[in-house]
Amino acid sequence: MKRSGDQSSGGNDLEQFWWCLRHSAVEQGPICPGKVKLGPFDSAVDAQGALAQVRERNEQWEEADPTD
Repeated sequence: MKRSGDQSSGGNDLEQFWWCLRHSAVEQGPICPGKVKLGPFDSAVDAQGALAQVRERNEQWEEADPTD
C-alpha cells in the first residue's frame, strides 16, 4: 500500500532526489507533492540539473516538430 504523497517510481523514495519547482531546491524523499517536482533522480547533482535537462529536451522537441 502506498502512503499518501508517495512519488515512487519503483525505487525507495527516501533514497531518491527531486527538483522542487516551488522551492527551487533539491529535495530528498517525498517532501513536496509530485505536481511541483521533477524527478526522481539518483543523486542531488542530477536533480540540480533538472531544469537544464528540461530546456534541452524542449529544444530537441521543437527542432523535431514538423509543424514549424
